[in-house]
Amino acid sequence: MQASVQQNRLYLVRIGGHGGADTGTGTFSVGMICQGPCIGDGNFVSVVGYGDILVALENWGMQYPSHSGPGDSNQDGMVDFDDITTTLATWGVACQ
Repeated sequence: MQASVQQNRLYLVRIGGHGGADTGTGTFSVGMICQGPCIGDGNFVSVVGYGDILVALENWGMQYPSHSGPGDSNQDGMVDFDDITTTLATWGVACQ
């Protein structure tokens, strides 16, 4: 099975039949390929613009120790003035 998914959405995967009629054991594995946000896209909508400035202001001062998060347009792990300037420098870019 292969499926395209989006960030911040819940997906349920059903294995087996319904009503408890199917029983047994097995293995289920999930693999993910994540396409990270592009530089300047702090709200992860694949276009750099006004919304990225707003999400940076909403998350001002946040620190993400192991990854980038909302508002972190330059992906350095913290939301600060550098994210605003990064967004302005990449304004209008459509992310691939």
